[in-house]
Amino acid sequence: MQRLLPLALLAACTPTLDGAPIIEPEFLDVGTHLVDEVVEATFTVRNPTNASISLGGLELTGSPMFLATASSPETLQPGQAAERTVQFIATETGTFQSLATLLHGGQGPALEIPLRGRAVMPELRIPPRRLDFGPVEIGVVASETVWLETRCIDDLQVEEVTMSNPVFSLGVPLPLDAPDGEPVALPLSATPVISSSDEGTMTVTVSGLVLPELTLMVNACEDGPAVLYDLDGDGYTTCGGDCMDTSADVHPGAEEICDLQDNDCDGRIDEGTDCYDDDGDGYCENACTDGSLAGDCSDADPSISPAANEGVSNGIDDDCDGIVDTFGVPDPDADGFADFGGDCDNANAAVYPGANELADGIDNDCDGIIDEGTTNYDDDSDGLSEADGDCNDSDPDVNPSGVDLANGVDDDCDGVIDEDTDHYDDDGDGYTENQGDCDDTNAAINPETSEEKNGVDDDCDGAIDEGPDLDCDGFTVETGDCDDENPWANPDVLEFCDGVDNDCDGAIDNGLSCDP
Repeated sequence: MQRLLPLALLAACTPTLDGAPIIEPEFLDVGTHLVDEVVEATFTVRNPTNASISLGGLELTGSPMFLATASSPETLQPGQAAERTVQFIATETGTFQSLATLLHGGQGPALEIPLRGRAVMPELRIPPRRLDFGPVEIGVVASETVWLETRCIDDLQVEEVTMSNPVFSLGVPLPLDAPDGEPVALPLSATPVISSSDEGTMTVTVSGLVLPELTLMVNACEDGPAVLYDLDGDGYTTCGGDCMDTSADVHPGAEEICDLQDNDCDGRIDEGTDCYDDDGDGYCENACTDGSLAGDCSDADPSISPAANEGVSNGIDDDCDGIVDTFGVPDPDADGFADFGGDCDNANAAVYPGANELADGIDNDCDGIIDEGTTNYDDDSDGLSEADGDCNDSDPDVNPSGVDLANGVDDDCDGVIDEDTDHYDDDGDGYTENQGDCDDTNAAINPETSEEKNGVDDDCDGAIDEGPDLDCDGFTVETGDCDDENPWANPDVLEFCDGVDNDCDGAIDNGLSCDP
């Protein structure tokens, strides 16, 4: 005897003869991508019925950043699945939402799947914008490292680094991964081919994005931080006239001494000393370093030397033999000059024409001027002598009352070069104005400082008090972001069935029919 199942039970055990397809997933998040990046994402359409179902076209409403890719009509047999593809191409930053509607030949309404995607322009920077390698000799390799900082998107790559000047080079192979929030080291080197200033630019391309140029400099004392170029700390850089920046005893205005060095950087060696032939007669006073002969008893007068003819009656020891005039004339101090020969103090052997002027309040060389050329005399007529603090008494623009200029010179004689100029880091925070410091009187303000809520542009980016946008969605907590670690929670987002208060109105999934 055949047993018949109850009709209700039979219906429960029999596959559906017709019905509607289903879409997986419930909504499609294409993720976070760069502006203008072309992204394709797929969703699956399944036929759970026991009847074939025809699939039609895909229609999109909402953001124009989503596009439906072309697909031919097809028929899904029972149990089969098919994929449909959408494109996301954002031409600007932001979060974008759309609704994809799939027409079909089964029972029930058209299928819908919400779409969402996000486009960002990552925050990329390499502080500072100017890198100075300092003074480097020709052929010597100098090394520095700059750091690429990235934020707002992962999976970036440093693809290309271009130098405008072959003097500069990158020390690592490319590409380099640039994870979100992790600084990437870019080791650089400079190998000068000339001793004078040289510079170039570096351009970095990260995942197709070209960063602003970084200026690279070497041997650029006129434009670089003064602290890099006064190696010996004597108050002068090479571009400020220091002809030997490894010796603090050598600089413009220094005292010339017998050491075979151009101490005062005037292009002459040992001039004005006993070992130099100052009058050009072939004789110096003693221990000559310029190839002349020793024995000149008055090196300010070329007519007086051991090779000169003794005058009959001029009151001068012309031939430097210790006897004044041919027949001898009284010279009480035995300095080679009689009274009528120009000796202005014949009782002092240190006083006579051509004698070295000393800082003793006496006219030693009998020229009518007292102590000129010594630390007690104002040689440059700026009102101050070395004894008064003038650190270069041959330049009237350099003295304790001077004003420091960006010239590689300690103009105000305070031991610091170029302070209060764009070339000097006045607040000691590691940045000069030339390197991007927008307030060089405050060490808390520079390109590497975090922005605070204080009415000040702390990080020198041109914006004041901008809060940290942790999820890079364009909103901060101060501007209404209710979850600054989720880019899909801010006042511009439409509510999704995702268990999140997307639009930050205080309610979750409100206005939606979400499956439990």
